[in-house]
Amino acid sequence: MGCPRGAVDVQLTEFPIAEPAIVAGPVVFTAPRAVVAAADA
Repeated sequence: MGCPRGAVDVQLTEFPIAEPAIVAGPVVFTAPRAVVAAADA
């Protein structure tokens, strides 16, 4: 029983790491564009 629970714990641990990466991707891509837009203005 310990092994299946460990596998579930690993999956649950990976999700919080993957979600911020998915959320941070567009933010990192958009932030430089905002800086360039501000520099152009």
